[in-house]
Amino acid sequence: MFLNVLNAEFTKLRTTKAFWGNAIVYAAMTVGIIVLVATIMRSTRGDGPGPTLVPHDLAQVVNLAGGLVLAIMSILVVTSEYGQKLVSVTFQATPNRLVVALAKLLLMILVATVFTVVTLVIVIPLVRMIVGSELGPELLLSNSEAQKYLWKTPVYATMFIILAQGLAWIVRSAVFSIMIILPWFMVVEVVVVPMIPKFGEKVLPYLPFKNLSAFYYAEAIEEAPWGYWGSLWYFAAIALVVYVVGVALLVRRDA
Repeated sequence: MFLNVLNAEFTKLRTTKAFWGNAIVYAAMTVGIIVLVATIMRSTRGDGPGPTLVPHDLAQVVNLAGGLVLAIMSILVVTSEYGQKLVSVTFQATPNRLVVALAKLLLMILVATVFTVVTLVIVIPLVRMIVGSELGPELLLSNSEAQKYLWKTPVYATMFIILAQGLAWIVRSAVFSIMIILPWFMVVEVVVVPMIPKFGEKVLPYLPFKNLSAFYYAEAIEEAPWGYWGSLWYFAAIALVVYVVGVALLVRRDA
């Protein structure tokens, strides 16, 4: 049953214009930006030694820009049927709403894994080819740092997707879900909270996305009572709570 629902969700996803539009945006925000930066570095390179590109630089773009696009895609997978008044049809075909929710979640995790891994596998050797071995000596897929990001990036995206879809099930609106997740990710944790006197300093170590980034970059938050692996489990716990609440509301609500 689950595999049939998963296949049905995949069919719906790949036959929508929104999916392919978001895929193009993802490619532009990741591969496009990285290639542009690499091209500028090569063209402006002087005679002396200049800055070099390392796998961390490329992974950061894929992680931040790409992760955000994938989160929005995950929200749309949930909310598009509400917007088009088709959700009741889905639940008539599959009365077990939990199965539908888990199929949508697994589908986007698989999509995110393919997108992130393929992107890194492409851009690492591509950028080395553009800038040359002198500006990108560590841009090799055999590099230990590159291999680390090949599995960490899908994990980061998975955590983001769980949180985003949980929020989408709660709100049931693409606009409002995105209006919550975007400012939270880009403004609240980065700009607003650090500016709040006293209170900001106290809560900073416990901000969800700050902890997820701590895991991704293997940089433990000094004030937090856990290392960067603990930061991953901390974010995972928050994401799972939001997701469980969202699915619980899905099961109890009318379609």
